[in-house]
Amino acid sequence: MADKPDADFVEWLSNKARAAREVQVATHPVRATYPKAHVNETTSPFVQWDELPQHQEIGTHDLKHKVWDIPGNSASSLPLGKFLLGVVVDGQPLIHWLLSGDADFVAALSDDGETATRLATEFRQIDHTSQSPASHLMAKQIYWLAGSEPTNNAQFIQLQPCFSIGMSLVLYDEINATYGRNETEDHKRAREAYFKREPDTGTYRQYRDLAYLKVGGSHPKNVSYQYQKMGGRNYLLASLPPRWTQSRTRRPLNPDDVWNQFHHFGEVRALVKLLADFLKTDPPPTMETRQKREAIETELGQQLAIFAAFIHNRFDPGWTRASDCELHDAEKLWLDPERIELPPREGFEAADEAFIAAYERGDWPDEIAGRFALWLNARLRDAGITDVGDSEAKHWARQAIVEADWPATIQRRMPTGGIA
Repeated sequence: MADKPDADFVEWLSNKARAAREVQVATHPVRATYPKAHVNETTSPFVQWDELPQHQEIGTHDLKHKVWDIPGNSASSLPLGKFLLGVVVDGQPLIHWLLSGDADFVAALSDDGETATRLATEFRQIDHTSQSPASHLMAKQIYWLAGSEPTNNAQFIQLQPCFSIGMSLVLYDEINATYGRNETEDHKRAREAYFKREPDTGTYRQYRDLAYLKVGGSHPKNVSYQYQKMGGRNYLLASLPPRWTQSRTRRPLNPDDVWNQFHHFGEVRALVKLLADFLKTDPPPTMETRQKREAIETELGQQLAIFAAFIHNRFDPGWTRASDCELHDAEKLWLDPERIELPPREGFEAADEAFIAAYERGDWPDEIAGRFALWLNARLRDAGITDVGDSEAKHWARQAIVEADWPATIQRRMPTGGIA
């Protein structure tokens, strides 16, 4: 612009300023929900975050930075938006200096003070905040009973839900930095580490069941300058009904219960699938293969210990004394270890003392490790890995004992027992 003759420059600015009559500066453009709402007939609120009530709930007040958008009635609104929002001086777009009445901005419009003032006044026509607010017949509206008589129309007030362009922009930028060609290098590295099960100091994000609303259809420029930049894409996070689960975990009363609950516990199913998928690739016998396999095995062994801790915390000590509990002794010792602190029951002294003795003898973890190994072999066979047998079971058992936080000194040997 500095190379333009002054007269041409003023004429160029005058054309921009004349377009200001057909646009609004807004933070909540009505045209986002009804693109045909004429800006000179419908109010698009312009309210920055620091002017809003500060609630605990998430809202526009949480943005903590200024937001501007320019909805308009014609193609001229886009060049004006690009000029006022796209040109940045000292970290702020031109629209900031215009609306704040900055003297240097006004002086930069023309060497002639009267012309500069005229142009600044014309540009400020984009600010409709001093006008009486008006909605549009086709805009989203709620009629709220403010009185006590619902049959009296005069006792209703009209509410217009506001659409925050600021929230849409924040979500758009965040998701675009997570997916596709706009993904940042830091997130790409964290994502690759996540799927390779490797450590990384970064954060990997997922937005599951993500959807988007195409605002403005095939012509987002009819909505506003910012929506033109976003291609009209307004992302929608998943808002699904909760997946109900039992409020109280059922006591595992037999071996099938134990291992079925473990299979559906935490990350166990995902880890078993990950291991099966890896083995199906028939990886070469290299150090890298061994490290990847052992990483999965380690997590499975840790899940075994976490599952036991969950059961310990879920049920009162002594729950395995119930007459309907058909667990094997090793499983009772594993899942109800604090039972040894209880006094023997009258009439069951021998059984309770035998339980304590078995716990202190400390060979029950080997049996649990063996049952875990046989269970894992069965799950791998279900997944199509048929060539797993005793040697693999011994390996799983040894890994489980190493990783699980067993509370007793144990002998690392493969038991002969199995699971039903």
